[in-house]
Amino acid sequence: MQRLVFLLLIWSITGQAQTLDTQQLLVVTTPTLTSVTGTLRTYEWNQIQQQWKQARPPQTVVVGKNGLAWDRKHPLASPPYKQEGDGKAPAGVFRLGTAFGTEPKPASLHWPYVQTNRSCFCVDDARSRHYNQLVHTDSVRKDWTSAERMFIPDYKYGLVLAYNTDSPQVGAGSCIFMHLWENPTHGTAGCTAMTETDMLSLLRWLDPVKKPLLIQMPEPDYDRLKRLYALPE
Repeated sequence: MQRLVFLLLIWSITGQAQTLDTQQLLVVTTPTLTSVTGTLRTYEWNQIQQQWKQARPPQTVVVGKNGLAWDRKHPLASPPYKQEGDGKAPAGVFRLGTAFGTEPKPASLHWPYVQTNRSCFCVDDARSRHYNQLVHTDSVRKDWTSAERMFIPDYKYGLVLAYNTDSPQVGAGSCIFMHLWENPTHGTAGCTAMTETDMLSLLRWLDPVKKPLLIQMPEPDYDRLKRLYALPE
């Protein structure tokens, strides 16, 4: 199958633009950088019509309790930049990591999935060789002083965002997920959250072959990116 290929100008560590290909897009937009509530829209590339088509109904999400802050590697980025513990979800363009959850892998799920237990943590101690990784304490030697428990109700189902994972920058933020929300007005510590029904629908829609990509940013910035790269409305 021929893949859609388009330039998104996501800067690598060397400062060179990368060409990424994808046939599935997740677009999270918020009114402003400080907004807590946003909208998630999903799109698939229609090869016959050569255009993006909406894949699922739009859904309400919440982001960080203090809104969004930019991934400093993104070309649109300007302060404030995402930092560890700032209560902000990252704005930018991101690949997706593994799905996870305290429950067994849901039926009809094609995306990679890790079932968590009481020994599972996400390490947010930048001095650890496991920084910004999911680990099980019964299989690795502990070298951290701070980590996030993964066996909690909000993580019944979730999805890792590949933020600050390649050559991670100390202090730029870690353990960024999509997961279940507490309610539609309560922001997170730095993740994007939604209902369980919406999360399961999203996870079942993801197709590894189509290399899905998340675009997350305020509406005015998405409008700029959309015009430059023919992204969906």
